[in-house]
Amino acid sequence: MGFFKKAVAAVDSVTLNIIPGPDPTAGCDMRCTARVVGIADLPADGGPDEYDQQVALLRLIVERPDGEHEVCVRQDVPPQVQATLVPGSRVAVKTHPVERGRAFVMWGNGPNGASLVVHHLLRWPEPDRWPQPGRVEVYRKGERRDDDLAKWRAERTPMLAQLAGGQPTSMKMNGRRVYRLDLNTGQGMVSLKSQVPELALARLMMMFSAWRVGAPIVVLVGRNGKDQDIDWEATIARPENWLGGQA
Repeated sequence: MGFFKKAVAAVDSVTLNIIPGPDPTAGCDMRCTARVVGIADLPADGGPDEYDQQVALLRLIVERPDGEHEVCVRQDVPPQVQATLVPGSRVAVKTHPVERGRAFVMWGNGPNGASLVVHHLLRWPEPDRWPQPGRVEVYRKGERRDDDLAKWRAERTPMLAQLAGGQPTSMKMNGRRVYRLDLNTGQGMVSLKSQVPELALARLMMMFSAWRVGAPIVVLVGRNGKDQDIDWEATIARPENWLGGQA
């Protein structure tokens, strides 16, 4: 243990990649506040026979007594905060007094002061997987970022549409539910099927029950006018969709 403490001191400015044990929150008894720097929506975590739990990467600046420290944690985001969590939000965290790279957001307190987080989902990824500052990104399953999105943006023209309604399908792709969304383009109605990220769905439905008719949707349109896909990162970034957050 003495050697480990010396190693931590030697790399004090580096975020450590701590591999969770049976209880990844063990020793994280220091309470602090933190600023959300960036967010990445991840495909739901769960096997064929398990409940699909929404997860995200949260890039944070933790305001510790010994100074600020930047970390990134993979953890659940409860439905009641998904629509309003944005870069710039302030959150309560628990962190380790020595292992500065280990911190997680406290979504509330349960019995005996226990934090309401899904412990087995906690991970602390390497810095090359962290979301970019000031953004809500969408990662695809098994990938760090959506490379197809960059290609579509280079080849297609963005079009702003308004949400008219939607319906879930029985399909799931890449860990996300596929929805059929009805959009008003100003030149007529179109229907698109898309894998909807949870952090986008939370912004497009009020209390996950009623669609926000008129909510802006950014669609990338191919040169032939037929190839159309929703740019979910640009859609989430629209100020009208930062519900209760900071644009």
